[in-house]
Amino acid sequence: MDLMECRDLCHRNCSCTAYANIDITDGGSGCVMWVGELIDLRQYPAGGQDLYVRLAASDVGMLFLLHYT
Repeated sequence: MDLMECRDLCHRNCSCTAYANIDITDGGSGCVMWVGELIDLRQYPAGGQDLYVRLAASDVGMLFLLHYT
């Protein structure tokens, strides 16, 4: 499963709060999704991989206002 398929799967699930490729080698080979709180995350000093977090439209607007005002 590539990243776009993972994204589509997450977007079809109302409980999905984030998603990422399981293995990023050669474009990814799987999908991991979080439902509810984002737990079991790691912070790497270098490298790592992308985590795509879903936000409500109202939250995105608030982030924009806080950042640019």
